[in-house]
Amino acid sequence: MAKGRNSGTTKTQATHQNGATIAAPAVCRTLAVTERGIQSDADLIEYTTAMLCDLSNSTQSTAQANAGFKGVGMLLKYAELKYKYGKDKQSFRLLER
Repeated sequence: MAKGRNSGTTKTQATHQNGATIAAPAVCRTLAVTERGIQSDADLIEYTTAMLCDLSNSTQSTAQANAGFKGVGMLLKYAELKYKYGKDKQSFRLLER
């Protein structure tokens, strides 16, 4: 089995030199956060942290992480513009915590 960044192998597919299979479950943490939805700044921070963990554990591809971080950037830009130009700043909940 080829080893490398683009080989598509995960920790559950890896084998040791003596033929023993490494049985580490590949759990994608980002999915748990996205199923609940991103409703606050704490959820956004949890999502980005989970994405970084998934990327470092090779349970998420770099293309998926890139798309996720672009989405986070768009959410932050939306929040910035809403806070800057919004009429009702009292109802702005992202920066209250």
